[in-house]
Formats: sequence, C-alpha cells, structure tokens
Amino acid sequence: MKYIIIGAGQGIGSEIAKSLSKKNKLILCSRSLSKIKNKFIDHNHLFLKFDANNIKDIDKLFKLAKSKFGKIDGIICCQGHLGEPENIYDYDIKKWIKIFDLNFKSNLIIIRKLLKLIRKNKFSKIIFFSGGGAFNTWEKFSAYSVAKTALVRFSENLAVELKKYKIVVNCIA
Repeated sequence: MKYIIIGAGQGIGSEIAKSLSKKNKLILCSRSLSKIKNKFIDHNHLFLKFDANNIKDIDKLFKLAKSKFGKIDGIICCQGHLGEPENIYDYDIKKWIKIFDLNFKSNLIIIRKLLKLIRKNKFSKIIFFSGGGAFNTWEKFSAYSVAKTALVRFSENLAVELKKYKIVVNCIA
C-alpha cells in the first residue's frame, strides 16, 4: 500500500510511520528531514521537507506522489501546532491565524490537491488528528481548539461526500 504521512517527524506521525514502514511504501513529510531520514534509513521510502502551510510544498508533494506512486491508498495528516498560551482578548492575530491555518486550513488544501490521486483506488483512507482541542474549552489555546473543532466537522462532511468513492475519512482525537 502507498501512504502519505504529513507530520512524520515527531509525535503521532512518527509512530504511525514506524508502524507502517515495514510493509508499505511511504512518502514521509516533515519540516525537518533529519528527523525522518535517520529513523527510516533501512527502508526505501520517499522523504520530503514539507511545510503544510506552504502551497509550493503541497504542489511538490502532489508531483512527487503522482510521479512515484501514480495513486495513493491513504493520506494521514498529523501536522499540528499548539502555539503559546495567550488570552483570547490580547492574542496576536497573526500568530492566531498561523496556528489556525496549520491545524485546519492546511488539511483542506492538502486533501483538495491530493484527492485526484486517492480517488483512483477502489478503497482508500484519509485520517486526520484533532487532539483534545476539539472537545473541550482550552483556555489560552483558542486558535488550536477552534481549528481542531473545524477539522472534526470538515472530516465528517468529507466522509459523507467521499463515501460514494469508497474513501473512508476519520478524525481521531
């Protein structure tokens, strides 16, 4: 099977990559290539230095996946950033938007771009991670919480829309 894992350099993304690395072909995306290359040196995977907020990087990912895989069986989006604790009444709007964009908007753009490659299969998967921010009020982390809540609703809508293509969509908290 062929999977793309975004955020493979640390945390849950790194653990999923380890789990899938022996029996699957992977494109591992991370802001730091050294974090992923050292972990998977014995495997024949593709590595991409990747910023999920950068449209050019998303285009590079699409071109790489299309040229090397042709189609993909799954996309696992693990990218995220909590940010620094800030009261909502005096937050820095630029930082807030950057956190929201990484935790929500990047997922929307990535899926929109890669959907052409995942729809070619008879059965595929898209997995997002919302963390605890989607289910609880998280004082001083409103950008993260709001973005992850939006991600949950986006995945639910996407699951309904893609069901006819046999693409399963999940958002794990």
